[in-house]
Amino acid sequence: MVEGGWRSLTFSNRIDPDKFFCVYEISGGKCNDTSCERQHFRQIALSDDEILVELGSVMEGDTDDARNSYRDGLRELITDMRSRKINDFETVAAEISLYRSSFFNDTSRVVRLTKGP
Repeated sequence: MVEGGWRSLTFSNRIDPDKFFCVYEISGGKCNDTSCERQHFRQIALSDDEILVELGSVMEGDTDDARNSYRDGLRELITDMRSRKINDFETVAAEISLYRSSFFNDTSRVVRLTKGP
């Protein structure tokens, strides 16, 4: 796992690859210029709920059958966690990630880093 865990900006889907980051923030400061048009770290951070939605909303698989199988298994996992009253952010994120890597039988595939179908 990366430094910062699930909250790491490494996993943020709000990063605009065509836009530069503010030089003040890159150098460790805080930009107070309200007219600054560059990206800022505060704009790309996701809340815990947003991270869980992202982790749970991706329907993996190359075919409709695979995507349906993935979705059904994920739904079962989430239902099980709810029935056991598991709602701790770290636990839920880890369980979704573990499900994803076990679905692919590949421990390196814990999150999707590219856009897909």
